[in-house]
Amino acid sequence: MRQSTLEIRNIVKLYRDVLGVGPVSFSVDKGEFVALLGPSGCGKTTTLRIIAGLEVPTEGTVFMDAEEVTRRPVHKRGVGFVFQSYALFPHFKVKENVAFGLRFRDVGKEEIDRRVNEALEIVNLQGLGERYPSQLSGGQQQRVALARAIVIQPGLLLLDEPLSNIDTGLRLRMQIELKRIQQQIGITTLYVTHDQTEAFTLADRVALFNKGKLVQIGAPEHIYENPANRFVAEFIGESNFLDGDLFAGEKGWVFRLANGVQLALGPKSVETSTDFKAGAFLTIRPQRVKLEGLDEISGENVFVGVIAQMINKGDVFRFLIGSESIDQSGGTQGLSGAKTFIVANKYNTQSSMLMRTGERIRFQLPPSDLKAVAK
Repeated sequence: MRQSTLEIRNIVKLYRDVLGVGPVSFSVDKGEFVALLGPSGCGKTTTLRIIAGLEVPTEGTVFMDAEEVTRRPVHKRGVGFVFQSYALFPHFKVKENVAFGLRFRDVGKEEIDRRVNEALEIVNLQGLGERYPSQLSGGQQQRVALARAIVIQPGLLLLDEPLSNIDTGLRLRMQIELKRIQQQIGITTLYVTHDQTEAFTLADRVALFNKGKLVQIGAPEHIYENPANRFVAEFIGESNFLDGDLFAGEKGWVFRLANGVQLALGPKSVETSTDFKAGAFLTIRPQRVKLEGLDEISGENVFVGVIAQMINKGDVFRFLIGSESIDQSGGTQGLSGAKTFIVANKYNTQSSMLMRTGERIRFQLPPSDLKAVAK
């Protein structure tokens, strides 16, 4: 299977006076799997369609293997495309659907048969070539669409939310199957989704879009641990936010809350390349908050609060720690204003089940788990 490198430079797409996307620039290495992630209407599908040649950008350029293809028609780009609706021909058998793209290429019948059988084997549909799409399950139809895309041996595979019409259980299995197929054939892949879990499961890197802009791109673990701004921190997972000021203290970075309380930060809590001129938020993931009785608490940033709410989510308990009763008892400090709450997620264990709403509790915001995020 041929592989391509991809680069888009300063792509902009306007629909009259409405911005569809841009300016956006990024590159994809050979064999890499990149997910374009973001809410509906953020520009990710428009970007994919520009790369495919289904849309012409208002500004900017598209390169494949260092060759500009910005205005090259879609059938001359060497890309495979899997649509959200699959777009299978209902009156064609499976093998005829898969072979469709080869009909317009200079490929002999024996070669077509060989490549169709090979593609069906890759997606585990061998033996189903004589069936019609209506005789297949949703997951099988999705794999037919994928086989049709890879049978032309494209250098670049583009997928636009191909699993959105499949039920949850099958969707999880198909994510694993998609990743297996992509790794087996080693094809460069771009995958559009609004599902964070899907993007993190499949992708080597995630490109996160919002309001037509590319706000952050990187490995899933880097984006999760080092969000570029509040949108990223809120969209990726769940976070607690505290407002205040960031400054350099004698022993390292310090975050001062509105009531004057100062929180110690870890050495990796602040990305020095980030622009904090407009101010900063402090964020910590709920599973990183430590609760007395469930975690070992020692060191800095220890506070007292009250369990305002407990929610049993099955595998985990979600604790809402209210700040109204946070005080300085036990040698701890107060935290923030009367409306501040801290969310802590803990596994459903015998110890966590013994916690009670209204109970006073010591909790810790470990310095190494706090992250400063630009406003």
